[in-house]
Amino acid sequence: MTESSRWPHKTPPHLPREVPESTVRFETDDGVVLEGLLHVPERPRGRAVICHPNPPQGGTMDNKVVEIVQRVFAHCELCTLRFNFRGVGASSGMHTAGSAEPLDVAAALEHVDARFAEALEQPSAGDGAPRLRVLAGFSFGSAMAAQAVRDGAEVDGLLLVGVPLTWRDVVPPPLPRLRLELIVGDHDDFCPVGHARRFVADYQDARARLTVIDDAEHFFHGRLAQLARAVYDFVMQP
Repeated sequence: MTESSRWPHKTPPHLPREVPESTVRFETDDGVVLEGLLHVPERPRGRAVICHPNPPQGGTMDNKVVEIVQRVFAHCELCTLRFNFRGVGASSGMHTAGSAEPLDVAAALEHVDARFAEALEQPSAGDGAPRLRVLAGFSFGSAMAAQAVRDGAEVDGLLLVGVPLTWRDVVPPPLPRLRLELIVGDHDDFCPVGHARRFVADYQDARARLTVIDDAEHFFHGRLAQLARAVYDFVMQP
């Protein structure tokens, strides 16, 4: 396990103000139809799914932290999919407090895989670039992402932002080949720094890393630029 230095002022990447996304719909194994927003760059070097925070507290794919993560991924030329969990927005079904939502994550990964494969067939896609498969989540979404990996989802990188360790029993997923990154604010009541350190310490592996952002609470109010830089570092690290 490694921990990055605490930094409030690292320069964020220059993100585009708008990222072109198209509305998509896809189905889970239990028949729920989910809505999402898909971005496909001209020359994708990988793909990523981003999971949103807790629906009963108003969490949707339009959450500002989810949007920042998506914009960074797009800046890094990843094909991205953010989506609404079951029972949220135009997604069918009902919220299940986490029991069925990992099925939503698995379906999102399958959908972005298919669209990524289509993009690689285009002449502009080129070849020889890394083909990353990344799964990310914020708050409740990070817990669902971790559970999806424990249920067998195979990814190269797992990004957990503000994982709610004081609210849910989030079991660290295995690390057969993926990189794990936790990003937390030093004033996050749902993921205190001490809890985050214990979460990654069990790995005893440099592929598990914790980044702590100074003067930031759970929603990173006033610290979105620092969050963007931390996400960028996660994607671009070797």
